[in-house]
Amino acid sequence: RKRRRFLRARRAAHPFGPKRIETFVWRDERGEIVSSFDCLKLSALVAVPGELVRTIPIGLIASVVTPEAHRGKGYASQMLGTYFDANASRNFI
Repeated sequence: RKRRRFLRARRAAHPFGPKRIETFVWRDERGEIVSSFDCLKLSALVAVPGELVRTIPIGLIASVVTPEAHRGKGYASQMLGTYFDANASRNFI
């Protein structure tokens, strides 16, 4: 049931976005969008002493939005918790 409430909405209409930004939404029981966020797919250089520098994929969570009428009901927390549970193996900043 939670899965139906959490959906990938669209690729952002931004020059940086078509390949790197995804917008996700959280819907209430009636199907109304009550919260959303963007996830930017990026890369980071990681230097570990004694090893080569390497590039790893990371995700940056941005623009977490809940309209005022829906604030204080835990929607953003539920949405992000569901996302992180489903993507536990990814690196986030």
